[in-house]
Amino acid sequence: MASCGYSLLLENPGSCGVSPDYPSQAVYVTLKECEKDVLDHLKFFKISGDGAIDNEMKLILARAGIFEIEKKHESITICPRHRADYGIRWRSSKVTCAVPKDFAAHKSATAKGSKPISSKDAHCILINTGKCVEVGLLMCNSCKKFLKDQHDQQLPLQPDEPCTVSTEMLVPVDTHEEGISSPTSTDSLEEMFSRLEVTSLDDSTF
Repeated sequence: MASCGYSLLLENPGSCGVSPDYPSQAVYVTLKECEKDVLDHLKFFKISGDGAIDNEMKLILARAGIFEIEKKHESITICPRHRADYGIRWRSSKVTCAVPKDFAAHKSATAKGSKPISSKDAHCILINTGKCVEVGLLMCNSCKKFLKDQHDQQLPLQPDEPCTVSTEMLVPVDTHEEGISSPTSTDSLEEMFSRLEVTSLDDSTF
């Protein structure tokens, strides 16, 4: 069988084809058409509360390291084998912590996994290591706590919370340019930017 589009997202895709679990299914479909119920699968791996993978398409994409789904992903084709292997028939025999050692909190290479890796955990690992760790794999208690701390430190601004700019990040102004004075403690940012705008408009070199 020809390679499916989904296989191109995987580091080690293997061959495309029919799944032993569904031998009668031989047709490639688009990810948008993947609508099998994933609830029992998520419950089995104790990640049923993960709203980011609450349907088959999201789950399959998450296991390929795609967490920010765009319209273009819906048209990706997938063969029956990859649909099963990365969807509701996904299984793993790995019992040690799956967090990459260069990012892990544990010290031992044989640290036992006991907590399931959620899509949020997997996304954090991908951002920090460039490695795709499949949702549902296990991690140790130390890494679970470490990743929780990572999530807590990266909370986004609330919608009604104003975004502020630190004055420490402002580009220094060249005080030797004509018409621009060094700001004093009584100068406001608005006044300083106002003088910059006027100077820019009067500058004949532009």
